[in-house]
Amino acid sequence: MTDSEYQRRYFQKRYAEDPEFRAHRKALGKDYRRRRYADDPDYRSNCLRAARNSRLKKQHGITVDDYEAAFAAQRGACGCCHQKLGRVVRIDRPEGIGVALLCTSCTRQVGILRHVLEHAKGFEAYFKERGMTAQLERLHALQRRLGRRPGQSERVRETTREAT
Repeated sequence: MTDSEYQRRYFQKRYAEDPEFRAHRKALGKDYRRRRYADDPDYRSNCLRAARNSRLKKQHGITVDDYEAAFAAQRGACGCCHQKLGRVVRIDRPEGIGVALLCTSCTRQVGILRHVLEHAKGFEAYFKERGMTAQLERLHALQRRLGRRPGQSERVRETTREAT
């Protein structure tokens, strides 16, 4: 057994058994990382990139590389309104399309549109019950523009897709 192997095993055993030694070693490592983060710009940028990658993976299931590729493909603009992106609020991942980055206002509009399409039957019944023919026509026009028959909700469309 070499000296380095002996030393490694000794530290592992002591670290496992001695809580004071373990606390001391953790404090040394924490101080080292804190000083290196403050002094080394490359280390700091790697830490920030790793943190961003972790957050994107957890929240949206994509990597920083996927995000940067989508940002470059959209030329720094929103996927819907094409205005310059300040802060990206939503990362949309439709099937087969990839990643789309949306601004704050488009995120709200997409959310509203999804809600309306998901509950189209309820909206249709509400408009008919109250005699709101103009709103009913707008709902039907919206459904037709999106390739759906009026009265066909999102759930109905999913069940027909699964049956085929």
